Amino acid sequence: MEVEVVKVTLDIYLESSLKNTTGKKDGIVGFVVASNQKGAEPQSLYGTVKDCNKNRAILLCLLQAVNRINVSYDTLVIHTNSDYIARSIAYEHIYKWSSRNWKTVRNRDIKNK
Repeated sequence: MEVEVVKVTLDIYLESSLKNTTGKKDGIVGFVVASNQKGAEPQSLYGTVKDCNKNRAILLCLLQAVNRINVSYDTLVIHTNSDYIARSIAYEHIYKWSSRNWKTVRNRDIKNK
C-alpha cells in the first residue's frame, strides 16, 4: 500500500487601492489566502487604511494575511503587484530589519514598520 504525500502550498493574493499614490492617504486593502489542500476554503479579508502610504498599506495587508494562517504548509507563495513587497522579500530586507529591531543599518527607525 502506497501513501501519497501531498505538499501543502498556500497562496496569498494581495491588493490595495489608495486614493492617491503619493503621500499619506486613505484606502482599501485586501487579501485572499488559498490552499491546495482538498476541501480547504479560501480565506479573505478587506478593510480600510487611514493616513497610510502605499507601501505601508500593502505591508499591513501582508501581515494580516500571514497572521490568519493557522495550518502547516510546505510552500508559501505571495502574489502581489507591489515592487516594495517583492523586493523586500527577495532581498531579505524584512528579515534584516526584524533582526535589527526595525532599524536601518544607520540605526534609524524603518519608516514603514
